[in-house]
Order: sequence, then C-alpha cells, then structure tokens
Amino acid sequence: MSLFSVCDNTVLKDKRLSPTERIVYQCLCTYMNRDTGICFPRYATLGADLGLSRTVIWRAVKKLERLKLLTIKRLASTNQYFLERQKQLQETRMFRIRTTNVSYPQGINKTNNINYNSSKGVYNYNKFNKSPPLANHSSDTIVYRGKELKFCGSEGHYLHFTDKQGNIYEKHSFDPEKEITLFKATDKGVKHG
Repeated sequence: MSLFSVCDNTVLKDKRLSPTERIVYQCLCTYMNRDTGICFPRYATLGADLGLSRTVIWRAVKKLERLKLLTIKRLASTNQYFLERQKQLQETRMFRIRTTNVSYPQGINKTNNINYNSSKGVYNYNKFNKSPPLANHSSDTIVYRGKELKFCGSEGHYLHFTDKQGNIYEKHSFDPEKEITLFKATDKGVKHG
C-alpha cells in the first residue's frame, strides 16, 4: 500500500456512487501497481483499512464493476482488480511530469528540499519552494462615508468590514468599480443592499 495515491476526480464526484463506494475505489487505488494498473487486496484487508464489513465492501466492488470502473478476475485466494482509468491517469500524469520544462525540478518532490534544523527544532524549506506572501487584510481599515471600517473577514471575492455600531459592510476584493454595500443577513438567505 502506498502512502498517497492519485485518484480520478470524475470517480470521486460521480453521483451514481455512494460515499462508501468512493472510498473503496480510493483504497483500491492505494494498492494499485502503477505500471500494470492491477491490485490484489483481499476483502479482509480492505475492511481493516476502511473499518467496513466484508459484505459492504463486496457490494461496493460489485457496483464499481457494474459501472465499468474496474475489472475483477477471481483468483484462488483473492481477487485481481484492474483499474484501467486509474492506469491511464497515472500514465498521463507521468508523461506530463517527464515532458514539462521545470526550472526547479526539485519542486516536484518537495520532501527533498526540507532541511531539519535540530538546534531550533523547525523545518526550513529552500527559497524557491516558498509561497509568495499572502495579503494581510486583518489590519486594514478603510473610510466609507465618513465612517472608519475595520476588516473582520472575507467570503469568496468579498472582504467584510465592520463599523463601531456593529454593521457589516462588504467590498469586492479585486474590482474597485463595485460599490461598498451594507451586508444584510436575513433568515431567508443573504441579501446585499
């Protein structure tokens, strides 16, 4: 079993599948051989990993087979599962990694770039792996119609500010043309006014 796996998002978002069937598929992906697309976990192994009964796993595997997300071949003591879509996804992913011109190839596997500084007890990352600094809106204040508004949070593309009376105003985060509006929450939903 691998420590992580890449799973097809279309399978994870497939409305025909129950959450149980999705996690069984994901668990099968963790056992899949990258080169062949085949895995051999027993129902007991899957049950121990997921905390599900043998019957629940059997039903989930049968449904995945019925939807042609995997192919099952019965062997003497276990099943052989062939995950064709997963194999194609893996091949596409590896092709893109091999053919991409990356200026810092170490950036693909960030674990190679971590240095543990035992004297300070912290992990340090190499410079080229650092994310750009995030905007700090928590200390921002703006003036709107003579009122000083202090930043209190954000949702989607909107920044929320509050005045001294507790009224909440919202401002679009990147469109300066949009006017600052009073944020009104009602029990029927959210209205902007």
